[in-house]
Amino acid sequence: FVHASAQLDHCFINTENGPVLIDANAQIMSGAMLRGPVYIGEHAVVKMGTTLYEGSNIGHHCVVGGEIKNSIFHANANKSHHGYIGDSYIGEWCNMGAGTSCSNLKNTAGELKAWNMDTSSFINAGKKAGILMGDHVKTAINTSFNSGTVVGGFSNVFNPTDMLPKYIAPFQWGMEQQYDLEKLLEEVKRWMMMKGQEPTTSALESIKTFYLKTIQQ
Repeated sequence: FVHASAQLDHCFINTENGPVLIDANAQIMSGAMLRGPVYIGEHAVVKMGTTLYEGSNIGHHCVVGGEIKNSIFHANANKSHHGYIGDSYIGEWCNMGAGTSCSNLKNTAGELKAWNMDTSSFINAGKKAGILMGDHVKTAINTSFNSGTVVGGFSNVFNPTDMLPKYIAPFQWGMEQQYDLEKLLEEVKRWMMMKGQEPTTSALESIKTFYLKTIQQ
């Protein structure tokens, strides 16, 4: 199902296992391969050579590349370059540097655990789980995540000195310090400006409230 305003270049679409829905003004570039069920939101861009497997949902104004399987990308998120994301949940306004990838399966094929922020404990996550990533998270190039990693919102993940932890708290700047609130708000504005948008006053107040609550804990 392709909206009349969508642009499809020389791409491959396979609907044997489920439908492929491409919404208004989306662009599917040359060489992209889509295997349904897949949804591509309004104004989303699927870059050249992208591989999208079953169960992938690409929100409006997202830009995606590389290999993606069974994953949800909420609005305005970017994974523009190579790397693998599978069995994952990606919040709004995330941006993944080139080479960002995740594991979604243990080498032992054993059960996975993921951090539950409400109970401050690990819970069972089945045998396949990638990243659970909050809104406005940024990752540096070649960032690698373990299976079942939880990344709190508004974090900037870069230059790990060792293997990344299975849980990264909200508002982290690298692994050793927290964001300065005013700098974070300026970054949020700049990122949204890149897509012709700006945060509302209520949105900025919500970020401040979440920040102060998180830091106090």
